[in-house]
Amino acid sequence: DPRQEILLVNGSAIKEFAKHPRYGKMTSHEILDGLKAEYTRQGGREVVEGGWEGGPTQVKIMVDLGMFQGSDFTKVKFTDLQREDYGVWTYCWADSPWDGMWAGVEKMDCKAHRYWFDIFCLDQFNPHKMETIKQSN
Repeated sequence: DPRQEILLVNGSAIKEFAKHPRYGKMTSHEILDGLKAEYTRQGGREVVEGGWEGGPTQVKIMVDLGMFQGSDFTKVKFTDLQREDYGVWTYCWADSPWDGMWAGVEKMDCKAHRYWFDIFCLDQFNPHKMETIKQSN
């Protein structure tokens, strides 16, 4: 529930994702287009601009597409978040392929083992997704 917890992804999984010959070359916009297509293929539908219903969770879609494994993600309650060691990366969705973005993370020598990247950790199909943003300020 994005109103009570945050989803973090393992850095090692992001590193493998960035090396993927197809996914690593994609921007977050391109990834989201693929997630939307799979969401509708699995029975979901867009109900109003930006609103979705009836489909699987985004994590399930990413697992089904071979982007990640379910074990690559960790749920952390907002009340426990201050005890977590994680990184948050801000980037441009439109023109930043994932192989280059991960290279930037490595160049910065970030030591976190888990990360919050909105494209992967914020379920784009959950109607309450913006609650995560509000809670994390």
